[in-house]
Amino acid sequence: YNYTNIINEHFSDLFSIKNSIKNYKDAFFSSDLSIKSLLLSIKQKENTLQDAKNRLNDYYIRAPFDGIITKIDAKVGEMASQNVPLVTMIGAGTFQVESYVPEVNIAKISIGNEAKITLDAYGEDKIFLAKVVSIDPAETIRDGVSTYKTKLQFLEKDDRIKSGMTANVAITVFSKPNVLVVPGGVIFERDGKNFVQVKLDKKLIEKEIILGKSSSLGQVEVVSGLSEGENVVLNPNLK
Repeated sequence: YNYTNIINEHFSDLFSIKNSIKNYKDAFFSSDLSIKSLLLSIKQKENTLQDAKNRLNDYYIRAPFDGIITKIDAKVGEMASQNVPLVTMIGAGTFQVESYVPEVNIAKISIGNEAKITLDAYGEDKIFLAKVVSIDPAETIRDGVSTYKTKLQFLEKDDRIKSGMTANVAITVFSKPNVLVVPGGVIFERDGKNFVQVKLDKKLIEKEIILGKSSSLGQVEVVSGLSEGENVVLNPNLK
């Protein structure tokens, strides 16, 4: 009888522990649902906050770049018209120069070409470095000539550079150091070959030369046929 009572007590304890485990599982499941509900509520409130921020942004006008406002044409209560500027500003970064390159030269220029710029305000001795950043694909007619708007950006920010200054641009289309060049006007052709006249011991002799590249300023590279120091006749006397 005593053993039976002991076994019954153990069974009773076992069932009690089993019920406790079930209660804990049910409570855990309920807690998990509560956490998910709270997380969903937080997400909804975050979305509501973002919608409010987006609506608030509609009351502001923001420029696509940092800069300084130079002119405001808008007045309080005035109705804005489409495509009519109300605010004028300049960028706070490095300035750009617009240059219209003639059709005969545009094929020599590429984006990334380096350039030297002088500003009339500071004279020819002060050189500012720049590079080509864009070339318009469509032509612009200026004085009856097809040109292509080319933008150059200064490589460094300089407080001396002001908006509206007149610039003189020299674009480097290629660079080749230590070459011999002559003006294109001293070269003449005969039988499909190129020659120049050289003064040697008070005599004029013709020398055949092999040409390389030419610049937009009329300078022509001499690959062979001439040596440094030879006196080339600027106005050759042709027979």
